[in-house]
Amino acid sequence: MDALLEVRDLSKIFHPGGGRRIRAVNGVSLGVGRNSVLGVVGESGCGKSTLGRLMMRLITPTEGQVFFRGQEISALGRRALLPFRRAMQMVFQNPFASFNPRMRVLDALMEVCRYYGMTGGEGLKRIEGLFEDTGLSRELLGRWPRELSGGQSQRLAITRALLSDPALIVADEPLSALDVSVQAQLLNLLEDLRETRGTAMVFISHDMTAVEYLSDTVAVMYLGSVMELAGAEELFGGTVHPYTRTLMEAVPRLEAGLRNQERRPPSVKEAEKRDREAAMSGSGPSACPFAPRCREAVPRCRVEAPSPREVSPGHFASCHLA
Repeated sequence: MDALLEVRDLSKIFHPGGGRRIRAVNGVSLGVGRNSVLGVVGESGCGKSTLGRLMMRLITPTEGQVFFRGQEISALGRRALLPFRRAMQMVFQNPFASFNPRMRVLDALMEVCRYYGMTGGEGLKRIEGLFEDTGLSRELLGRWPRELSGGQSQRLAITRALLSDPALIVADEPLSALDVSVQAQLLNLLEDLRETRGTAMVFISHDMTAVEYLSDTVAVMYLGSVMELAGAEELFGGTVHPYTRTLMEAVPRLEAGLRNQERRPPSVKEAEKRDREAAMSGSGPSACPFAPRCREAVPRCRVEAPSPREVSPGHFASCHLA
């Protein structure tokens, strides 16, 4: 793969106070090819959003390296990162919070255009062209952000990210809090942008169906670690890791009614929560972070950390049983 963005042994530890430490990302290594989509999937709290921010260098890694177009940007300061910002853009999970509520839509977008050196005429022409590409009406330019629907706000966030004509977009849960029909429209929009503009993308989501539809390669994360990494077709056609299978089993299906859903007592859920918190703090008894929840775990899983192994060309799994 001709990697546009690559991370090597990337880790991030937060210290929230009280002597606590949370390892949000733990030794992640992967890459994003040019004109390709890397899907990052996992439960809420698995570290996928933190990974996206580390890739964008919005936060500084505790350990590891980030490379963009072959140049290491892991330790660059704010000023040194400026030349890379135009080529790397992010679409945040909450579009309502990412726009200034005191600025109308046109003013907010023109501010971005001026930042990238466009004149007023150039900026307006580019905005109008992107509005057409993203299916937004020109009359929205005079509105306030609060007057937009969720789907319009997310399209507007994508439009803003495209103003600089980036080579890479990191989209962090761009479909959350939207109804199914709007999600489908946005997925089609992202696919069209990749095909027409050649924009590479990191698509972060907990929605396995959306990840399967859009991604070329998929990384499955659990408690800051990548459990499985493979091409989308191979991953969804032949899952290897027990955690990935658990995620796939949780995908809603029409034939599965409430009577068929597993109902676990609160005591079991609380035990799982304690296991997850212990693993993230680095004080858990098991070497494999998923071992406390794994139905296939063997004694070795609790005393020895599994290393990623290539089970088939380009398909890696961090599991002793793979």
